[in-house]
Amino acid sequence: MPNEDDGSQSWRSLGRKLADLRKSAGYTQQTLTSKVPYGRSSIGNIEIGRQRADRGFWVRCDAALATGGLLTADYDRIMATQQDRRLQASRSASLTQLTDEFSTKDEAGAGRIAAANVVRLRVEGALGLSDAGLRQGSDMTVAGGWVRTLRIMAV
Repeated sequence: MPNEDDGSQSWRSLGRKLADLRKSAGYTQQTLTSKVPYGRSSIGNIEIGRQRADRGFWVRCDAALATGGLLTADYDRIMATQQDRRLQASRSASLTQLTDEFSTKDEAGAGRIAAANVVRLRVEGALGLSDAGLRQGSDMTVAGGWVRTLRIMAV
């Protein structure tokens, strides 16, 4: 499956669904323009996933095509998925920053233990993990897709 970080496949799928429903209802792209305030070329671009429309467009299409909110529900799902991805990316970036902060080794053993505990607690908090999530002395790959391995040194 292709990388879909921006949700392109989902937008294309939603556009195809719009085209299928429009045709089933007996509308052309041009006749649908009288029901939604978008031009024919915009509707065509939305149907192939080249252009993205706001929620109001999908609500109006649902009303015009009598879909019972099917298109708007798909739009909401895509937007929620994208918001989740942005949140995960933000958390991953924060975790990377935290580990970079504490990656320099403190020659005093006590400093290393304190730094390791701070990192452990902040990572657990950022991921919403219980204290079973990360243990001192363990290796763990954090937050799916984050390829750096965090080594908590509490020696």
